[in-house]
Amino acid sequence: MRLNLFFFIVALSFLSIGWLKSQALVVIDAESGEAVPNALVEWVEGSRVLFEISDQEGKVFLNTNVDLPILVNVRHLNYYFFSDSIYDFNKPLQLQSQGHFLDEIVITGQFIPQSASRSVYLVKTLDRQEIEAYHPRDLSDVFFHQLNFRPNNDVRQGITSFSLQGISGNNLLIMIDGVPVNGRTSDDFDFGQISPEQIERIEIVEGPMAVLYGSNAMAGVINLITNRSVRKGWNLMARIHEESVGTEHGWNKGTHNLSLQSSYGFSEIPLQIGAGLSRNLFHGHRGEITTRAMLWKPKEQWIGNISVSYRPGLWDMSYRLDFLDDMIFAPGEPIGTVRRIALDDTFHSRRFISQVQAGRAIENFGRIETIFSHTDYQREKIQMAVNISNGTSQLSTAEGAQDMTSLVAFQNRSLLSYLPGINYSVQVGYDLAYERIQGGRLVDGRSRSIFEVAGFMTMEYRLTDDLKLRPGIRYTHNTMHSSPLIPSLNAKYDLGLDWGFRMGYGMGYRAPSLREMYFEFFDSNHRIIGNENLIPEKGHHYSFSVVNRSLSFAGNPLVLNLNGFYNTIRDQITYGRSNQNVQITTLINQSRFKSKGLSIGASFKINLLDFNTSFSYTGRRNILSETAKDVGYLFTPELGVNLGFQSKNRLWTCRLNYKFYGKQPVYGIDIEDDFQEARLSSIDPFHWMDFSIGRVIGNHFRLSGGVRNILNVKDVNSTPAVGAIHPTGDVDYISYGRSFFMTLNYSLK
Repeated sequence: MRLNLFFFIVALSFLSIGWLKSQALVVIDAESGEAVPNALVEWVEGSRVLFEISDQEGKVFLNTNVDLPILVNVRHLNYYFFSDSIYDFNKPLQLQSQGHFLDEIVITGQFIPQSASRSVYLVKTLDRQEIEAYHPRDLSDVFFHQLNFRPNNDVRQGITSFSLQGISGNNLLIMIDGVPVNGRTSDDFDFGQISPEQIERIEIVEGPMAVLYGSNAMAGVINLITNRSVRKGWNLMARIHEESVGTEHGWNKGTHNLSLQSSYGFSEIPLQIGAGLSRNLFHGHRGEITTRAMLWKPKEQWIGNISVSYRPGLWDMSYRLDFLDDMIFAPGEPIGTVRRIALDDTFHSRRFISQVQAGRAIENFGRIETIFSHTDYQREKIQMAVNISNGTSQLSTAEGAQDMTSLVAFQNRSLLSYLPGINYSVQVGYDLAYERIQGGRLVDGRSRSIFEVAGFMTMEYRLTDDLKLRPGIRYTHNTMHSSPLIPSLNAKYDLGLDWGFRMGYGMGYRAPSLREMYFEFFDSNHRIIGNENLIPEKGHHYSFSVVNRSLSFAGNPLVLNLNGFYNTIRDQITYGRSNQNVQITTLINQSRFKSKGLSIGASFKINLLDFNTSFSYTGRRNILSETAKDVGYLFTPELGVNLGFQSKNRLWTCRLNYKFYGKQPVYGIDIEDDFQEARLSSIDPFHWMDFSIGRVIGNHFRLSGGVRNILNVKDVNSTPAVGAIHPTGDVDYISYGRSFFMTLNYSLK
């Protein structure tokens, strides 16, 4: 907490710089008069070229010291290019529509914010409207419907994680506003620990981003972007979400989520302060269990945040504190006949993430920015022995019954971007990262720490008007492991205004985590042993994508895309388990893992209907050793369909989301007497479907209701596979069944 206070003081010192007033320009649609958000606005002050992104009200803020007239350029894929001299700040900038699909402005991996269609990376965006369309209980409900994301529910720990492109979730980097999120309860990130109400936009980049973001970005990057724009006056959002659990709902049954987000933007200065708090309560579900235990564990979460954003002149500064309090209760089955005792587990997680960000445009040069972040995470396990006969309880003295694990991490990332013009740009930067973990489950009970420092450089060069290249390189020094020099190369070619081609290569690298090397856990159900002799994973990624925006269907625009990828990873870290004793689990370096896949998607509008469909076919291949038999690729299909309707008056909306997960065959690893043997495992296919309907009430309210998991999928047949640290026998649990929900949203802007 003292470090969190320190970060807050640092933030205040940043915010005290350049206390200047500002003047707003407003960007609007020339036909409808509505505000145009996410427009890239450039203006010239003398020899300086500055830029800003319009907020949800279409506003951009300039210094009041700017001398009129000024030359302003505005770019947005849905509108024609605008360029004019501005003589009056009160006159809005009117853009002429091109009738294209909405193309979001993206920031992940970019030198400056720009439209997704201009980026050399294939960046998928989910805006606030699309996030809300899933009516999520937590962030996992959003990614459940995203192509190439495969869910994994660990019902024993109450964790939901995802793999991407066939690569496990510990290779997927999750960030909040560009800051990596530490404090994972397992090696995979728990998507259930993020409240969707706090997220304004999600950006997804598939494939290695190790040159820019380091070790854990081999599968890709997910950037969760909060609302950092400065808006005048009060902004208030409240949400009540009620949902049944199967057929159960009541005060002590079902899901009850409450959320409140608020901010205030000062009128005289470009300063905004905000705060938010969410309470998520899940009462659990027994499933097929008829006694005391529960298959789906009860969970209560408190998720909060405090933020300050200040944007005077050329500065862009912010401070943010995120807080999580997560409590999972796991009641046990009574044992014994005369004296019936049940062992009840409680898992209590607390996480604080503080971050300070500051950036500034530099005259005749470009931009400099820096990020400081501090993470304080604790997870405590408390086991109580409960006497069923008389209701008394006491702390259990069984092996592994009590534990406290804590993690402290510090990170600093700084970037210097040289932006001389449109033909080329250069960015150099460094990353510092320190992590310390301690707790009773580590070898010898001693704390362990690791330090990493990295330098990187990337350049974007426009060879012609249609072709641009972006090479990059990164070197990392790790106090425990040697690190290779990591290169990358991305290219984008535009064939006129209709076709866009992307190709990319990136080398990936992931050092073993402290948990993977030193974690030891023994109790009545588990025997898990870390491996301090693990070596880093090294991988190569190749990808291509083709997008066409010139087609039409029934007189309406149609967008088609085709994407492909190929991954190869050496020395992949995974779990191995013995068939003779499934309680013994350890970590090993698998010789080689490969995955490849193709996906195709289509998006179009017909009058009041929006239709999106996508299909992927992903193959995985495990080579256990250089002398082992090559078992070949095992392919899995996926299909997603999203159908949306909005009435002419924009009061009514309907949405149907469908996802098919095909059969997933994989090869598990059996370990016996140091001998590894491949064994075919699989997870059966299943279908998932949601439906919702909503209506705007008045100027501030929106009421929605619907059905989640219409097909009532609960579990599918499964055999244990690689990475199954908590095996569940021959069943893979998907959900507790069909549920009904109702959501009430309130918005004041």
